Amino acid sequence: MAQEIIRNDTVDKSGIDLLKKLKGCRLENIFVDFCFCKSEEAIPDYEWVSHIFFKTYDNDQLFYLRSVLEDESGDKDEYFKFDISECEKEKMNMKYYLMKTDANKNPVLDKIEDYKWHEIKVDGKIESIHIYRDNATWSYNGTDWDITTDVAIKIVGDNFKCLFVLQDTLFSFVSVHFNYVEEDNDLINKFWKKTKWGFKCEGVASLNRQRFEI
Repeated sequence: MAQEIIRNDTVDKSGIDLLKKLKGCRLENIFVDFCFCKSEEAIPDYEWVSHIFFKTYDNDQLFYLRSVLEDESGDKDEYFKFDISECEKEKMNMKYYLMKTDANKNPVLDKIEDYKWHEIKVDGKIESIHIYRDNATWSYNGTDWDITTDVAIKIVGDNFKCLFVLQDTLFSFVSVHFNYVEEDNDLINKFWKKTKWGFKCEGVASLNRQRFEI
């Protein structure tokens, strides 16, 4: 009998409630980290974003979007999902740790640095929020997978649009696209498509993508 791995890596109820709260707000700024830039003058690589903050005129707190991972005991793999919360502005005072190897090739702490933030000025009212949800199924070596994942969140305002695409990588990253010209699915398919669905499967048996409004 085949082993079954069934997962529901979708935005939870509290996250949906926060997106509903965000809808209709006047968005002042979006802040994204760019720790992977070579210098503060370098153009941020928006395909390797770990933390996203939304500052609105309507709320003293920030809305916080990130990717989090969960370990799956069934296949010893890691699965990613969007996490949405509210936080104080002081949350942006976070730090990250740079590692190096010692003479014995063991990892040791090199230094601690403040996160660097790139500010996207928006000043627009949020009119709609959509979620792109994938259900992918496949089988391999006696195991069947049935995985449902929210792969992207789209926010549209009266003078802007932005798309946040979940990544399936070694770390928790989100790809950020602001006032882009590409089709949504073209950007999502860079990471999630039938012939290569994340890092999970090269050629899923079925892929059903739905888009629904919050």
